[in-house]
Amino acid sequence: MKIRPEQMAAFGADRLDELVATAAVMVTTRYPEVAYPRTPEALDTLVRGYISEAVSLGLRSEYAALRYIEYRIEFREGMWLSPDWAWVRDILRDPKLDEFRKIAQIDHLAYGAPAPDSLS
Repeated sequence: MKIRPEQMAAFGADRLDELVATAAVMVTTRYPEVAYPRTPEALDTLVRGYISEAVSLGLRSEYAALRYIEYRIEFREGMWLSPDWAWVRDILRDPKLDEFRKIAQIDHLAYGAPAPDSLS
């Protein structure tokens, strides 16, 4: 996947490279089974693709982008294909929710984190 110019502008090229490096370290540390079979270039491509997806869903902060990458790894392709994960897709596409509410709602439903309403 390629990052579109408008997405690149949203992060800024230097900031995007920093985020990609941070995300690659996170993936290598938390998900070695994902990182180690890939070359560094392939991991970079994977991370950039996930960041591109995150940006297209309105997730622009480093925190939200990193959480999105974790979801993509943990929920795998089912996140976009399986009816079981439709609720995740609905939350991510909800234009009424800001990025932090999207993440909080997914974390609440998937992991039992505090409900977004209790975070106010």
